[in-house]
Amino acid sequence: MITDDIAGKFVRLRIADEQDAEFTLTIRQNNKNTKFMPKLNVDLSAQKKWLKTQRDSCDCYFFVIERLDGTRIGTFSLYNIEENEGETGRLIMQGNPIESLETFVLFHDFCFQEAGMQVLHSEIEDGNNAAIGLALRVGSREYGRRHDEKSGIQMFQMKASKADYMEKREKLAKLVDRFVARG
Repeated sequence: MITDDIAGKFVRLRIADEQDAEFTLTIRQNNKNTKFMPKLNVDLSAQKKWLKTQRDSCDCYFFVIERLDGTRIGTFSLYNIEENEGETGRLIMQGNPIESLETFVLFHDFCFQEAGMQVLHSEIEDGNNAAIGLALRVGSREYGRRHDEKSGIQMFQMKASKADYMEKREKLAKLVDRFVARG
């Protein structure tokens, strides 16, 4: 599924392509970035193939997050789409807190308004306080926990409905606007 770029005041989300293979592979092999997700154990060729598969998929949107000057600062994905529900993840942010907040707003606007989602599911590792905080800010609620057998880590199972997000959206947009006004 391909979509147009989604531009905000600080960042832009665009569908990743094969040109992003080195960037996406590098950030997923960085220990700092992968504290809360598995490292990729593939080569550049395999990553290019995977990106092409994701780009051509009918149940996945894999975004690269860029500053408006084109500097790539992260990734975010909507995947496992079934009817009007999907899963969010593959989030890595190397930007500042306002770029992260705007990314969450743009991403959730896309999911709920463009992609037609009514519910978004996510799993966040215990201890990933930044991701948990952002998820709660956009209206996500914890609905369970599970112990990941492979990693041995406790996972928070989160769910955000379109209605819950829309209740929070105006406040979040105003917060982004305050940073724009500061210059």
